Amino acid sequence: MNEQRRQLEEHVGAIHKAQEQGQILMFEIGRRLEEINTLDLHKLDDPARTFVDFVHDEFGFTRQRAHQLMDGYAIRAQLEGRAQVLPSTERQTRALSRVAPEKREDAWTRALEVSGGKPPSSDLIEQAAKSLEPIPDDEHAVSPEQTSTSVDATPAAQRDATDARIETGQAAFDELMAMVSVVSKKCSSVYEEFGAFIARESALTAPLQRTREALKSARPESRCLECAGDPDGCEACRGTGWIPKYVYESSPDELKGGA
Repeated sequence: MNEQRRQLEEHVGAIHKAQEQGQILMFEIGRRLEEINTLDLHKLDDPARTFVDFVHDEFGFTRQRAHQLMDGYAIRAQLEGRAQVLPSTERQTRALSRVAPEKREDAWTRALEVSGGKPPSSDLIEQAAKSLEPIPDDEHAVSPEQTSTSVDATPAAQRDATDARIETGQAAFDELMAMVSVVSKKCSSVYEEFGAFIARESALTAPLQRTREALKSARPESRCLECAGDPDGCEACRGTGWIPKYVYESSPDELKGGA
């Protein structure tokens, strides 16, 4: 138990430190989250405590964000020892996450070949993955209508720029939500010790909870489902190329498949 306690404290301290450095140590955060989850270290104080509750209370991470970080680490680890250049951004690992596990190494290798050994863009990774798929005979011919409406017709540079902006926005929102969670916990501690003249704890924490929920709802979620990240004149995304979480979740399922 003492060894587990030491491990948990080490992981928690390292993750908090890494959060201060933003995207630089995202794979390290993912590795430590994976170990906490695998070893059930989050249950040391309360056996009934879930991993989702732990990462939310301790780091301000949503379930989705925690698993994004763990998946990114796992994908990068899968390529260690197999590729001279490893993924260095979330855009790259997210693109690889949409590739079948048994084809990721080939897709990454192909993307590196096309990019001349430089870190490939997420769009290039997706194209490399598609190039590995056999094309049925009846799909070799592409009609003008298909060409004009295909997501692949979107300029790659613009889609990449949109993906980069989404990733930057997600990191910024995650950092803010984590900060709000830390401040909320501090408010609760202050209330417990010095709250004699404060009517109720929620007077301090409720506004912060509303702030966190507003940030969570407005956090960049995906490319625009209407323009696919090429926003020139697009009213749906207000010319940004991306949409927030609340817009994505309220969109029809048939549109989400192409995001």
